[in-house]
Amino acid sequence: MPSRDCSTWRALLEAYARGGYIGLAEASFQRMPERNVVCWGALIYGYAVSGDRARATRAFGALSLEGFWPTITTLGSVMSAFSSAGMAKECRDYFGAMVLDFGLMPRVEHYWLVIDALVRAGDRAKAEDLALSMPFQLDNVARAILLRSSKDEKSSPRLIDSARV
Repeated sequence: MPSRDCSTWRALLEAYARGGYIGLAEASFQRMPERNVVCWGALIYGYAVSGDRARATRAFGALSLEGFWPTITTLGSVMSAFSSAGMAKECRDYFGAMVLDFGLMPRVEHYWLVIDALVRAGDRAKAEDLALSMPFQLDNVARAILLRSSKDEKSSPRLIDSARV
C-alpha cells in the first residue's frame, strides 16, 4: 500500500473506531511511521466512542509524554468518554484542565458534554445551572440534553423561561 499521510491514518483510525474495531485502530496507530497530536486525538476519540475510558485517559497522558500539547478537540474526545458514562466529576476535571492547565477556551460543545455528564449522573440542578450560566446562548442541544432527563417541560420552569428570551 502506498505511503499514507497523517490525515489518511486519522481517517482510518476513526473509521475503525466508529465501526467497533478498536483493535484494528490500535494496530494501525502502532504502524504509523510518524504521529502527531491529530493522530493521537484520533486514537483517544476511538477509545471514547468504544466506551474505554481507561485507555482514553492513558492515551491522553501518553500524548503529553511524547511531547504533544493537547488540542481543544483532544480534550473534547477524552471528556466525551466520561460524559457518556455519566462520570460528571471526571468530565468536569478535564473541562477545568482545559482552561487552567492548557489555556484553552471551551467551546459550546464542551459545555454540552459536562451538561450531559451531570444529567446522566442524576444532577439535573447543576446541569441546568451550567446551561443557564454558560457564556453561550442556551441552544436546542443543551435544552434537549436537559429535557431528556425529565418527563415533561413543566418540571423545568427556568429552562422554559429561558426559551422565551
